[in-house]
Amino acid sequence: MDATDISREPWKEIEDALDRGDTQQIRTIIESRSNAELTQAVGRLHYQARQRLALSLPPRDMVKFLHKADPLVSAPLLALMKPENAALAVAGVREDIRQSVLKNLPDGDSRIIMASLSPAERKAIQRRLSYLTNSAGALMTSHFVSHSIDATVGDVIDKLRKNAEEYADYEVQYVYVLGENEKLEGVLRLRDLLFKDARNPVREAMIAEPAQCHPEASLEEMIAFFEERAFFAVPVVDGQSVMLGIVSRKIVLRAATVRANNTMMKLHGIIGGEEYRSMPLGTRSLRRLSWLTVNIFLNLLAAGVIVLFEDTLLRVISLAAFLPIISDMSGNAGNQAVAVSLRELTLRLIRPAEFGYVLLKESALGLINGLALGLLLGIMALIWKGNLWLGLVAGGALAINTIVAVCAGGILPLALRRLKVDPALVASPVLTTVTDVSGFLFTLGFATLALDWIA
Repeated sequence: MDATDISREPWKEIEDALDRGDTQQIRTIIESRSNAELTQAVGRLHYQARQRLALSLPPRDMVKFLHKADPLVSAPLLALMKPENAALAVAGVREDIRQSVLKNLPDGDSRIIMASLSPAERKAIQRRLSYLTNSAGALMTSHFVSHSIDATVGDVIDKLRKNAEEYADYEVQYVYVLGENEKLEGVLRLRDLLFKDARNPVREAMIAEPAQCHPEASLEEMIAFFEERAFFAVPVVDGQSVMLGIVSRKIVLRAATVRANNTMMKLHGIIGGEEYRSMPLGTRSLRRLSWLTVNIFLNLLAAGVIVLFEDTLLRVISLAAFLPIISDMSGNAGNQAVAVSLRELTLRLIRPAEFGYVLLKESALGLINGLALGLLLGIMALIWKGNLWLGLVAGGALAINTIVAVCAGGILPLALRRLKVDPALVASPVLTTVTDVSGFLFTLGFATLALDWIA
């Protein structure tokens, strides 16, 4: 086969090429398929096929694959290669991808590959890994174009032309002007080079005192930076203005997307990062069970409330129909508040200590929504059973529980953040327990008080 048939599933194409020993076809598939298709293809291969693929890929092809596929899929493939070939592949990829791949490898495999790299490469990787996850230092790359401040515009253009092949992978938009001891002095945009006389000194064409960030800058700060400015990248400097690297808009958006996906997984009770169905069954099971088992004990609290009011429930069996409605509706309302608090904490629009501000805002909203939902459920109960007291019990319980849920959902992420606990992981399950317990307590408690009129 000389060309890739895009109508066929990519993993089947890879399997066919492996069966034929056609490494050229595998190379064509890697080059022609999209990032998503390659990630899907390797994720769907069985273990033996992945092992054969890893052993058949030369380092130069693995470099292309690492640039396109998700690190969660490409890292295990890298671990199946010979250590010396894996090291060559890792050394050939961009710094941000290199870091992501190494972080997704088991410690043993990571150490073997690191040992095969040159001292300079190990030092660069260790420096990046020393920064906090998703900080500017962790996301920056040293692949940028720079020039001395003593040069002319013509000198810079000549340098770009002479090194065109190397710079092709840099996505060059700016040339960074450095002074003594690699200190950042200014930035040259490409249009500055095109529309200036070649004899003009760089210092006259550059933008002096450009926007910059420190390696400790958080992902939230960088997101805010790029939202306010239409820049392609921002230089990263240390305390002495020495240029360390650049962080591109694309890398920041990618990091924000990955973090959002991880947050979503945690909110749904999957611990340990992203999950693919191609992962080992035991790994997937543990990632889910680790939180599901905790939820058993949380749900026992809600069940205990029902046991306390067993006599009331036996006399008014119709209450059983309202219990899941009340707990579910108020839980949904509370999870909306959780999502808003998580978002505002992420963007630093609120601080973990601002309980009063959040409580004030959420209680007002909870009162309005609670009354609206409670009135609707009360009318439905009245129509169904023709009993005004049943409507008051069901509607009142939903109204009050919605207020509780919204207030709890608003402040829970703040409290958990202050306790150094990941709110994305814990807030939703804890809120579910709170709304179940309080919902059952309000419904059955009110029903017990009004038992003579309902039964």
